[in-house]
Amino acid sequence: MLTNGTNDIELDREIAKGYLYVNTGKLKEAIAHFDQLLKNHPNVLAGYLGRGSAKAMLGDLQKALTDFNLAVKKDSKCGDAYKRRGQVKLALGQTQSALEDFNKAIELTPEEGDCYRQRGSAYHALGIFDKAAEDIKKSIKLIPGDATLLNELALCYNGMGLVDESINTYTRAINTKEDYVEPYIHLGQLYRDIGCYVRAKQLLEKAMKLAPTNHLSYYVMANVLASAGRHKEALPLLSRSLSICPPERTGDIHRLNATACLALGMNRSCLKSAKLGYEAKDNASWYFGEIAKYQAMMIDKPFLEYDLEWFPPQWKVNFAKRLPIGNVKKYPPGNVPLQITTEDIDTKTTVKQELVKELLIPAIKVGDKMQYNELGFGKNGRQYLACGLGAICIAQLLQTKQMGWREIAEILVKFRQVAEPADGAIWIDKLPRQQFEEGFGSNTTLKTAQTRVARYWPMFPRTFGLFKKLFEEESGASKEKKQLVAKAETVDEVQKVLKRDNFFMTTICRNEEGTRLEGTWLLIEKVELGSMFSIKTPCTPKRYKIFDVELKKALDKYYTVQHSNDQDKILDAVLRFCYLWFNFMPLTRGTAGCGMYWMFGLLLSAGFKQVGVIPKGFQCDWEALLTDNQNDYITKMKSWIKLEKCSVSEMPNVLNSLPRLRDMLMALNISPLLVPLS
Repeated sequence: MLTNGTNDIELDREIAKGYLYVNTGKLKEAIAHFDQLLKNHPNVLAGYLGRGSAKAMLGDLQKALTDFNLAVKKDSKCGDAYKRRGQVKLALGQTQSALEDFNKAIELTPEEGDCYRQRGSAYHALGIFDKAAEDIKKSIKLIPGDATLLNELALCYNGMGLVDESINTYTRAINTKEDYVEPYIHLGQLYRDIGCYVRAKQLLEKAMKLAPTNHLSYYVMANVLASAGRHKEALPLLSRSLSICPPERTGDIHRLNATACLALGMNRSCLKSAKLGYEAKDNASWYFGEIAKYQAMMIDKPFLEYDLEWFPPQWKVNFAKRLPIGNVKKYPPGNVPLQITTEDIDTKTTVKQELVKELLIPAIKVGDKMQYNELGFGKNGRQYLACGLGAICIAQLLQTKQMGWREIAEILVKFRQVAEPADGAIWIDKLPRQQFEEGFGSNTTLKTAQTRVARYWPMFPRTFGLFKKLFEEESGASKEKKQLVAKAETVDEVQKVLKRDNFFMTTICRNEEGTRLEGTWLLIEKVELGSMFSIKTPCTPKRYKIFDVELKKALDKYYTVQHSNDQDKILDAVLRFCYLWFNFMPLTRGTAGCGMYWMFGLLLSAGFKQVGVIPKGFQCDWEALLTDNQNDYITKMKSWIKLEKCSVSEMPNVLNSLPRLRDMLMALNISPLLVPLS
């Protein structure tokens, strides 16, 4: 039976002919055909629907909308007209209005599965993932066996951060239609996000075979490899992705290519990709081109002279926040990155085998103990190697002299910066004075609106529980409010009780004597679709001075036991220092990683290597943030830490063996040969 037919045999034949043009991609012929039909029969609903569909498929959305408006006027009881108009409105970004049309379509045709699907798409676009999932489920019941619907349902679960449900539903989509490429790509991306790189690679390789001209497969695969520290392996995939991607959509690909080249020391290639990314409207790409110029200036100078703090303060703020470049494109005199004149690193060259055996492999064995056993923390050999080299480096320096905590930290941060240049680990106290005084700080989100952040969600129950405990004990709120917050099961419920756009409780952090220090903020903020829950650690001048004193005291205490060979006293002193460092959070990013560098480096300097494996669900930085005193933190850490005797004096000296920035990058570049993808 002809959809929206007239029961006039000849007229319906003409309508069917127009539909055939649409369904076979002959869109211009379809429009011409329906133009003539409507000229002769201006009240035929199917003519407006068919012509509007052809115009929409050609991308002429406004003219398509006009036709669907006319269709609704011709027959206000036609659910199909509302549905098609809603689809065009959704494509035009008129999401709320599209939702109203889909509601009307469902009211008129409640058994039409595609109406629920389209409304689900509108809810998804608005970030209302739970309602989107409900609609897609209804559509699946009405249209069973549709792999595309299962893929869309999985995307809803993914939007909510429901990892298991997402994996199961993507897998159902693949099993329903094995040659359907989308769920392979999306599931590969999800496995990348949770740190399961081998499984991600398997799925994306399958996607490439199924659809060799789909640029996303190559881009996501490159992202997987870059996340694992395998930047060189990512480059040919990015090249392939760029060769088949529409030019206007290449911004993200150029940026990833730029950051991969930057990590490898291929500064000219980085600069070229950064410019192309910026031209493709990717604002962040520009910054990496500027870093490439600076890196080229420094590449043959001593590694310890490399310092991202060379960039002007406001530049670093914009870089950290990925802000538009307008007010930082012009550099102050004497602080301008020069054009590249130094030689790029040849990724085919490598370091001497003797150095690999005597320094790099031992460094990997130190650094791989930083690995968290949690979703979202994939194994990254480059990070392991940077951690190990940084730890051995400061251990060797501290064998011959005592250094201040900031002097040591400046060195460790350099290792963190070259481990992954895209991260931008920047000292907050070296940002503009206004930003420092206002408390610019590290911010980690656990939940925003309907989305759980999988990487940190395991920390949510304790963090939310601590917020409620602190609210009860320290907020000064009324008894009624305290009771309501105590009973609340969700962040949204708490936000409704508080009736504030933002509200925070500050965690308790104590020094060894038990004096309370300012911890981190447990912050609830109102957002468009509910609330956001995060931790934020504002680093103000006052707070910096307090932690400066405490870190100095803690390091001085370490020095008193450094050469004692007393394992228990040494470990206590190291963990007291790390507890303070994690709570301090002096960097825009990378404080947690540098905390592990600190731990391993101080232990090595005292003659011990940490060989214990961090247990599942345990994150050293979060334990420090959520534990209100040092002794309890030490007890928790000692439950898994194991120490072995180790002499760094028997290893090649890091700064003598890898004296230049070029040498350090070349060493990091071979990490994929030492750590397999997992």
